[in-house]
Amino acid sequence: MNKQTIYKIVIGPFAVAIFHIIATVVGWYEMFWWFDIPMHFLGGVVTAYSSYAMLRYFESKGQYKVTWKPLHILLLLGLVSMTAVSWEFMEYAFDLFFQTHMQAGIMDTLKDICMGLIGGGLVALVTTYLPSKK
Repeated sequence: MNKQTIYKIVIGPFAVAIFHIIATVVGWYEMFWWFDIPMHFLGGVVTAYSSYAMLRYFESKGQYKVTWKPLHILLLLGLVSMTAVSWEFMEYAFDLFFQTHMQAGIMDTLKDICMGLIGGGLVALVTTYLPSKK
């Protein structure tokens, strides 16, 4: 795997994670009630793009091929869903074991997952249906 592909896969999630840590330390989640919404949307965007870059790499190696575009979208959404649900479980575990207050309830958890899926769905549609340079 070349450096450019690794960067496409890693940089986005890493940048969002760093931004999340800074926002937590500075207190933006408490200052702005809405700050959580774009962060989960952005998480879905970078997860979908990172997954797309990984799938493109495997496709270039002949290890992956999907010709039916809706299946490609479903695969990307599945990867975004898995990431979003894993993130929510991590938040729950932190609340349980470290007495943090990352989850405000079931409505907040569902909103977070939905925002990730909306962001990921947008990237899935764009990367699937817009012409790309190969």
